[in-house]
Amino acid sequence: MSAAALDRTIRLLGGDLFPTLSPECLIEEMSSTRVQFLADADSLASPAAQTALVASFVCLAQLGFELHLQLPDVEVQGPQPPLEGERLLPTLLELGEDLIVPPLVASGEPVDVVIAIGNTPVSERESAASPVFRLGGEAWRGAVGMGADARVKPFDSSLPFGAVLASVAAAAEVLRAICRRIAARHCVAVATEFDLTEPRPLALSLPPLDLLGGLDLGSFDIVSAGAITNGCAFNLLRVSRLRGRARVFDADRSEESNLNRYPLTRRSQLGEEKVKSLASAAKGDLVIEPVAERLTESLARRLGLRRRVLVGVDHVPSRWIVQRFCPEWLCVAGTTHFTVLISEHASGTPCAGCLHPRDDAGGPAELPTISFVSLLAGTLQAHRLLAHASGLPAAPPLLAAGFNLGSPEALAKIGLAANPSCPVGCVASMHTSRCAVA
Repeated sequence: MSAAALDRTIRLLGGDLFPTLSPECLIEEMSSTRVQFLADADSLASPAAQTALVASFVCLAQLGFELHLQLPDVEVQGPQPPLEGERLLPTLLELGEDLIVPPLVASGEPVDVVIAIGNTPVSERESAASPVFRLGGEAWRGAVGMGADARVKPFDSSLPFGAVLASVAAAAEVLRAICRRIAARHCVAVATEFDLTEPRPLALSLPPLDLLGGLDLGSFDIVSAGAITNGCAFNLLRVSRLRGRARVFDADRSEESNLNRYPLTRRSQLGEEKVKSLASAAKGDLVIEPVAERLTESLARRLGLRRRVLVGVDHVPSRWIVQRFCPEWLCVAGTTHFTVLISEHASGTPCAGCLHPRDDAGGPAELPTISFVSLLAGTLQAHRLLAHASGLPAAPPLLAAGFNLGSPEALAKIGLAANPSCPVGCVASMHTSRCAVA
């Protein structure tokens, strides 16, 4: 396994939890972890159940774990990018060969963790040797049950959101368990904000939306084809009868270090323009138009921006540019370490510049990142887009603590006020400035 593929993940684990352990030690710990996926035909009968399998498979593969698959050979239900094929087990094996560590068909060897989809039976031998994480849920709610005897609601929806939330939560809990093992094995303590207690059952949910009749997103723009946009598209491309045309701006090409968090990107696509790789994943009525250019002020002025814009770029001045040229509605999603921050900005309300008034220039070029945090950010952003297109008002900004998703404060709403120092100079900030002068 190439260390470059895990570089961003190891930076995060080393910097935040284990600063005294070497990168080589952490790579060895991650790559020696064995996870078994367990499912039967009944548990994989719906598109959402298969989405839970694919999303958790990708998240854990991107952590560098060795994955063992004990799955039936069933047909793929619904669109399941980045899978390519009609049979689930062979396409998962093929995908894994194109990521970081090739997966294996389960052979009965000991594993560290068992991931069971729905209420698939788990043998006494499997449950005695390894913690069992069960994934279940509904259209807008994902749950993780703990233990072979736990019972969860089987997925029976065609929508992906509950399934992806369950996968994100499971990946976070599995990582906590592995970090607990690392800390004990190497006799190191971690900062108190990182909870390394025993894994626990948990659930995450989003406000339900009525998508049964389909939805037309119209034409909208996306700035960045990076990890968050990958996560957003991972969800949107699984929503049936969803129509729209997304123009995606990004000048970068995929690199090996992207393999730790881009859920739609394969190793065989490294070196390609990111926008083209993303566009190739769209097969249905949601079309992705690649624009292989970085969005600058001159480009925004020349092309104009559409009435809805999603921003997943870390570069703060780029967010200001988008806000200046898109006053109607914009949604910004960003991650830092294990944290997600997502916000909506409608015309006349405090803007992205009010929330992000300072440029973070001078920080590290290779930011620490991890798979499930980026996928969570993209999932939250996709939900905000669908909610806005459904006619719902903007929701408050949300701060998500990706490492401790079982905490009651894991998804916390925060306030957003007009900032008199707003670098965009939005209407709300100008009004605040005038009031302050008066």
